[in-house]
Amino acid sequence: MTIALLVIDFQKGLVATDPLPGDAASVSANVRELTQRARAARVPVIFVQHEDDTLVPGSEAWQIADAAQAQDRDYFVSKRTPDSYLNTALGATLTQLAIQHVVICGYASEFCVDTTTRRAAANGFTVTLVADAHTTHDPRQAARHGGHDPRASQSDAVEHAQLRPAHHRRANSGYHVLRSVTRHAYCPSRRASSAA
Repeated sequence: MTIALLVIDFQKGLVATDPLPGDAASVSANVRELTQRARAARVPVIFVQHEDDTLVPGSEAWQIADAAQAQDRDYFVSKRTPDSYLNTALGATLTQLAIQHVVICGYASEFCVDTTTRRAAANGFTVTLVADAHTTHDPRQAARHGGHDPRASQSDAVEHAQLRPAHHRRANSGYHVLRSVTRHAYCPSRRASSAA
């Protein structure tokens, strides 16, 4: 199954400017880890950037946050609504790359991340939402959507090439929730085929 990593609205004006969103440091580290591992596995990294009056294309606030380590070889999609598919090039990009499975992280949990997760599932993609790699400024929503596993350990990071298709499936939702970047984002090829 062909996989892509979608990094939604992880922009300087949203995640790297005071006041910082919930768990900003750990979420930034997890997004960085996801992008690094995706590239090492030759998984396409697609950055979705929101545009509006405060996130003007080309402005400092509009730029991808440094933690995500955007590279020229990555793909970039601009949007103006919470839906990363609506009036954007995302659908065409995923089709061009023959993507069947999207792994989603970024900002804001209850808006753009949620809307894009639901839309991807409705469009027939296998979807994995990485619980400890998305955030928001609303502390109530962060607690509700985060579902972080306090037992996850940085030393448990798996250093293999393939994204795991599913770890926890939400009943009838069409998407999966990955509880921890470091424990579950990548797995050995022998386990990947049995987990699919």
